Amino acid sequence: MKISIFSFLFLFLSIAHAMCPESLKYAHRDQIERLLSNRQNFLELIEGVHEADKEWLMVVPNIVGYVSAEQSNSLRDALIHSLLFSTNESLTALHAIDKEIIKYGHSSVRDKLGTDSVCAYMINTEKYDRKSFFGYYLKAKENLIKSGVRGKNCLELMDSSVEETLYEEKIGCLTWGKEKYAF
Repeated sequence: MKISIFSFLFLFLSIAHAMCPESLKYAHRDQIERLLSNRQNFLELIEGVHEADKEWLMVVPNIVGYVSAEQSNSLRDALIHSLLFSTNESLTALHAIDKEIIKYGHSSVRDKLGTDSVCAYMINTEKYDRKSFFGYYLKAKENLIKSGVRGKNCLELMDSSVEETLYEEKIGCLTWGKEKYAF
């Protein structure tokens, strides 16, 4: 009987400490830092953004100042992926992050998460193969065109990045990765 009570208490405490978008939306600075310092919580955030969950995307601008340099790469990659599946909400998040950059200034972490970085970086050419890179670009381009004026700046950054990638490939400075991108 004691084992089942212990198991119940452990389960209850685990659930009670699970992070959700609302936990970050209304949290104070120290609470946000504590939540994001927990690896499981951070992975929940990344998964939500990667899956283009609108609620998770809405909280990203609130936490940009609390993400570590190490965490920023994972969050950037999740934002890059979210552009494919929830383009307008992702653009809204990026626009809000850009406002944070303007308000609080440039930093190595904030700059990785803004429109300039997310839209120009796309997917890593050293990791993913050529077909994946252009598959991502074409899908993102189609969605950004559908978003109209809101997606224009992001699309221009992507187009410029693709031109640069093609140039690097042409002069032999680019080695494509081997992995396939999971769309």
